[in-house]
Amino acid sequence: MRIILSDEEKKERRKISLKKYAQKNKEKIKEYRKEYCQSEKYKKYHNEYQKGTKYKIKCIHRNRKYQKDLHKNNPNKSRIKANKQVELLNNNYITSKLKRKGFKLNEIKDNPEIIEVQRILIKTKRLCKTLQNLEKV
Repeated sequence: MRIILSDEEKKERRKISLKKYAQKNKEKIKEYRKEYCQSEKYKKYHNEYQKGTKYKIKCIHRNRKYQKDLHKNNPNKSRIKANKQVELLNNNYITSKLKRKGFKLNEIKDNPEIIEVQRILIKTKRLCKTLQNLEKV
């Protein structure tokens, strides 16, 4: 009788067997890696990989220059983004507030109701402040 394994179980068994083989045959693996690194196939792949990373690095530098120029032209841009986050009560803003209060990230992720409750609390506090300001005027 043959046992049918799922793909995940097969992958796990393969990982375990490869680890055992690597522990037993360290010298063979070193020799194989040396031979492979000297092969033409590896050199072609390595050159293409380096070209790709150089291109990515160029793109990153371009983006940084663009960001710097944009910041010079609009120095309040980052403040505006932060203010929008506060006004709209995004999840990121509320989770940062909860972290400052002492909640842990996994607690917040496990209980999304905490975020909603905090959002409601902030909204009610804001309404109270606006009502107080209106009464003064």
